[in-house]
Amino acid sequence: MDFLIPITSAAQMRIADAETIKNEPISSLDLMERAANRLFEHLKKHIDFQQEILIVCGPGNNGGDGLCIARLLWASGYKAKVWHVLFGKTASPENAKQAELAKKYRPNFFTEIGSILNLEIPSCDVILDCIFGTGLSQAITGEFEILIQKINNSHIPVISIDMPSGLFDTEPQRLATRIFPQKTFTIQAPKPSFFYPENEISFDTIDVGIQIKKSTPEFAFLSEESPYQSQILNSFPPKTEFGYKGTFGHALIIGGNVNMHGAIALATESCIAQGAGKTTVWAPAGARLYLAHIPKAMHIAKSIDERVLAGMDVSAFTIAAIGPGLNTNENSKNFLRAFLTKWSKPVILDADALNILAAEPSIMKLLPKGSLLTPHWGELTRLFGRFDDGKEMLEKVGQIASELGIYILAKNRYSILFCPNKNIFVNGSGSPKLAQGGSGDRLLGMVTGWWARTGDAELAAKAGMYIAGLD
Repeated sequence: MDFLIPITSAAQMRIADAETIKNEPISSLDLMERAANRLFEHLKKHIDFQQEILIVCGPGNNGGDGLCIARLLWASGYKAKVWHVLFGKTASPENAKQAELAKKYRPNFFTEIGSILNLEIPSCDVILDCIFGTGLSQAITGEFEILIQKINNSHIPVISIDMPSGLFDTEPQRLATRIFPQKTFTIQAPKPSFFYPENEISFDTIDVGIQIKKSTPEFAFLSEESPYQSQILNSFPPKTEFGYKGTFGHALIIGGNVNMHGAIALATESCIAQGAGKTTVWAPAGARLYLAHIPKAMHIAKSIDERVLAGMDVSAFTIAAIGPGLNTNENSKNFLRAFLTKWSKPVILDADALNILAAEPSIMKLLPKGSLLTPHWGELTRLFGRFDDGKEMLEKVGQIASELGIYILAKNRYSILFCPNKNIFVNGSGSPKLAQGGSGDRLLGMVTGWWARTGDAELAAKAGMYIAGLD
C-alpha cells in the first residue's frame, strides 16, 4: 500500500538521510537545499506576501534549513528577518555554510544573537521556528529555554520546521520546555510523538525526496494531504463480473434499543453503501420507523435477548457488529455474553457493547480471534485504564491487541488502528467536527460493510477510519 507513510524516529531519519546521500547520490548540502525549496513552496500557502516573518535558526541542520528558507523568501520579495542563535554552541558544517550565504545575501536582515540578555521578540506576523529539529535526548535548558519561553509568551503565530523545538521525537514530553506552534511542517515523515494526544500537534508532511521504506511499514500514517481516498478504495478487490448478493457477505448489525433507534439506522445505511451483499438488522420492533427508509436492509424485529438468540441460527452471517444503541442493562450484558459464546467468527464491538466489556472484563475472554473493538477515547480508558502519556497508550494498547489477537481502533483526532501482528496505523483525516453523535455509528457501518464484502479486517478498518474522517 503505497499510500502509507512510515512514522519514523530521529534515529531512523538519520539512517534514511545517510542512505539518500549515498544512494542518490547527493551531497548533504544539496539535500538541505532541496528540502528547503520544497518547504518554501509549502510555506507560501500559509503566509501572506505582506506579512513580516522572523526566522529563528539554531546551530544544527534544522537551523540550516531555516537559513536556506530565508534566502528563498528574500529572493521572492518576502519581508523576513533572521536570528542566528548559537548561544555558545558550534554550528554544524551545513549550518555554517548556509549562515555564510544568508549573511552575504541580506546582511541587514541577518542578526547573530550572542546572548539572551535584554533580548525581546520583535513585532512580526509569523515566527518560523528552526531552533532544534529531531534528536533531542534531554530537555532544553539555559538560554535556549528562555528563548523558547519568550517565543511562546509573545503569542505570535509560530510555524515549526520538522519538529517543534524542544519536543522529543519518541519520549513523553512531561514538563520539558518546547515551542507550541500553530503548525509544523515535518520533513518526509511524521514522528511518533506527534500522535501523543497531550502534545496536540497539527502538522503537514513535506516530501523532500529522502529515501524511506514505504512497503508495508509496521508503524505508518495515512495522510489527509494527498488524494489517497481513491487509492484506498482501489485497494478493495472489485466485485466479480458474475457475482451476486451472496458472494459479497452477509452483515448482521445488532442494537437500536428504546430511544436509540437512530444509531442502528446510521450504521445500517453506511454498511449498505459500502457494498455488503446483504445486511440484516437485529433491533426491536420500535426501530421499524427508523429503518423504513432503508429498503435494502432486512429487519429481525425482535427484542435483543439471550432467550431469542437461543432459538436463532446465526451461522449464515459473515460478520456481526454489535453496539450502536444496544443499552448496558443486565439483559444486554447477558445477551452479549451469550452471543460471543455462540458466535465463532470475528465480531465488531462498538458503543454500549464496549461499555459492557468495561463493566464485565470476563466477557473480553470470549472475543474470537481477529475481532475488532472501536472505542473512542473515553471508552478506551474505561476498557484499559488511564494512561500516563501517549507513549504508554501506544505500547499498552498495542500489547493488548497482540495478546488477545484482536484489532483495536482507538478513535480520536488521530485515530489509531492496533493490529494483532503489532502493526500500528494512524489516520490523519479526522477533525474535531467528528466529535458528535452518529459519527461512530457511520464508521461502524463502513467497516462492517467492507469487512463483509472482502473478509479483510485490516483493510476495512483502515478505509473506514480514513474515509469517515473526510466527512
